[in-house]
Amino acid sequence: MTVTALTRATVYNRDGHMCVLAQVVHRFDKCWGPLTIQHTVGRGAGGSKLFDTPDLLVTMCNGHNTLATSNAEFARFCTGRGLVRSRNSSRDPRLVPVHYADGWFRLVDDQRVSVHPLEALEFMHLIGALSNELEERS
Repeated sequence: MTVTALTRATVYNRDGHMCVLAQVVHRFDKCWGPLTIQHTVGRGAGGSKLFDTPDLLVTMCNGHNTLATSNAEFARFCTGRGLVRSRNSSRDPRLVPVHYADGWFRLVDDQRVSVHPLEALEFMHLIGALSNELEERS
């Protein structure tokens, strides 16, 4: 399945038409390439319309989107930020908060709903997704 033009525009608008990692300090490559849509939950072979909704999508530059699927260390970094989520978790992936440069948020439809940092960190610990680097910075 592919993300519809309306969904793509909704995600780009919510994320301010920039890569979610553009203003984040990290040791990985800076943003490069055109903007793309990143599925926060791996769709697996064949994909599914269930994962093509704004609350499971974020805006990433092509460089970071590619790195998230090709570099294990970067994928762990993204997991700790809620940008990559397990499809096999017992938790609803829609409950996983996302760490943007300006704080933690849950993605609800076309909105970012603020989450207190302690609540976000507790949830990330609960699902085993928090990297030591992110924990130290939050």
